[in-house]
Amino acid sequence: MELLFYKMIYDKQLKRSMKILEVLYEAKYSVTIKKLEEILDVSRKTVFTTLELAKTLLPETLSLSISENNVVLYNTSTQTIEVTLIEIAQKTSSFQILEHAFLNKGVNIHEMAEKLFISVSALSVRIKHINKVLRDFDCRLSLYDLQFIGNEANIRYFGYTYFSEFQELYMLVCKEQLPYCVSIYESMMSKLKAKKLRIINYSYQQVTRLLLVTRDRLSVGKTIQIEDTFIERIYGRDSYQDFRSVYRTELSNNLGGIEIPESEIVWAYVASFNSIIYFPSEEGLLYRDADDIQGYKQKVISFLEEMAYRLNIQAEDKKNFLDTHMAYLINTHLLTQISPVFQLGSSDVQTYIVDNLGNLHAVWYQALNNSEVNELLPLYDIESVSVQLTMISSQFIYSQKAQATKILYSFEGEAGFVVYLETLAKTLLPKGVDGVFIYNSPITLKLVEAVKPDIIVYNHEPQEELTDCKTLRMSFIPQIQEWTLLKELIINLNYK
Repeated sequence: MELLFYKMIYDKQLKRSMKILEVLYEAKYSVTIKKLEEILDVSRKTVFTTLELAKTLLPETLSLSISENNVVLYNTSTQTIEVTLIEIAQKTSSFQILEHAFLNKGVNIHEMAEKLFISVSALSVRIKHINKVLRDFDCRLSLYDLQFIGNEANIRYFGYTYFSEFQELYMLVCKEQLPYCVSIYESMMSKLKAKKLRIINYSYQQVTRLLLVTRDRLSVGKTIQIEDTFIERIYGRDSYQDFRSVYRTELSNNLGGIEIPESEIVWAYVASFNSIIYFPSEEGLLYRDADDIQGYKQKVISFLEEMAYRLNIQAEDKKNFLDTHMAYLINTHLLTQISPVFQLGSSDVQTYIVDNLGNLHAVWYQALNNSEVNELLPLYDIESVSVQLTMISSQFIYSQKAQATKILYSFEGEAGFVVYLETLAKTLLPKGVDGVFIYNSPITLKLVEAVKPDIIVYNHEPQEELTDCKTLRMSFIPQIQEWTLLKELIINLNYK
């Protein structure tokens, strides 16, 4: 799946050029032409054409050395590829269009076409392309005056998501406003500490981006509309009053003393819950408890009790499992009432989690895919929510005692190599799992019957066909993904 930022770029060659720079960075500045063909899914000829364009995008301190079979990136400065990509990103037509629209700079399609040195018809094609991507966020750009059309909550969440993919990008665009964010954050923490209240377990960087997005949209007169009944409900929370007393003053002062609508304060209060880190903690809160969610909590607990059973969460971990997952569902339910698009997650994170935690993800996806759960949390994006729950669950799954009690290992190779593999294997064994390592006999069915292992792991061809056993044949030199697969096999024995 593509990053949202790359989806927005209309020019395929430009998109591929930026991707090549990313690949070079991840590959430590050198990559084969064949590898680029595979990653970009294009012909060899197209790779070379794209490399020529990529050369034109680089600053003087960076250069590409291109041979028949290899590409090397040379850097004569301390500037990173990330900074270079940000500089390129700011020059793309999609970024400039979206920045002007988001910050409401008041340019029409003719003025924007002139600024980008393209025709009006070419600009229209690019806007239509952007609008296809914006469908997921239930908003769009107008074709004439380049303004966002749709629910303001959706527009803000799109802005937050889009700029978050290049984390430094929005900070650079709005760096003069960062002191405002720091002031709000520090004032809030100071007030809560003075009252000896526990602090929410926020990700500071994410909260900062949300505050910037909110401030920028409000500064151009784009306000949030929220139902009065929802505002009244949130207004009754003690924690909201603490937030309100700080946020209202700081935001008003930053915007020249304007009156801040109550809906804006409610928006910021609720939106901040999107930035919570779901680690169980004695010091930090994972959600704001309030009378208005007591009934909902009971429904959530019933669902999570069943999930704790299915995932075989052990007694010592069960309370933290219930607390963290309940907090996520409570916060997501509240965020969804502001806008369902808050459920949308990062596409690259989704791909990574499905690839690396596929079985755990499948358990959550199946659990969410029924009508009873949809009543508990109306699902706008089941894939994103199941991925989020998978990631939160992983902290318990990977640390708990596994149901597997014994793994039989048979490694072959030179003496020191076998010692190294055994040492590495021992570091990966979860609590309660014993490793049985054999060297002076082959793996036979008779041996398996005697040891009774849950899983058999080997890096050579066994003498006998091993039937009715869970086995993992590793490469002679086991790869990282094979160790990851072994960990998955062990953990999968927990699921019911």
